[in-house]
Amino acid sequence: MVAAMRLPGQTPALDTTQVPVDHIAAVVGNHAILSSELAEEVYSRMSGGQERLIDPAKDSVGYRKVLRRYVDTLVAFELLRREAEADTNIKVTDQEVADAADQLIESARKQFKTQEEFNREVRAIGFPSADDWRRALLEKERRTLTVARYRAELKDQDKIK
Repeated sequence: MVAAMRLPGQTPALDTTQVPVDHIAAVVGNHAILSSELAEEVYSRMSGGQERLIDPAKDSVGYRKVLRRYVDTLVAFELLRREAEADTNIKVTDQEVADAADQLIESARKQFKTQEEFNREVRAIGFPSADDWRRALLEKERRTLTVARYRAELKDQDKIK
């Protein structure tokens, strides 16, 4: 968090309360990989039971190595996404993207007893509304499906294992 500061006697042009700032973890071409994307990757793997995050207080070197591996994964994903988008054989429809996002939303929604609990959680993860979260998911699912199709094509051509 960064607090907006003003000089003595200066009228504030912006709200001087704390404003969240997202940091850049890596850059691929003109695409910045944000620390929020890194956190999302870490949390999704942890919540899926794929991995446990090292406690930075106990092993700061190991913790940094794990985060570096996640950054490398996101960089590799972005490179594949760029190649996939350049490949004219890779097609992902708007309906496929919407279906994938809606499936994720429905799965998440089932974890809460009420719509208000769900909405509170959506706000807690940084989205003003479920619609805003859905829009972000649509973009993420488009990238994910595009890369998955590209990887499958490369695998079919025996270019990757």
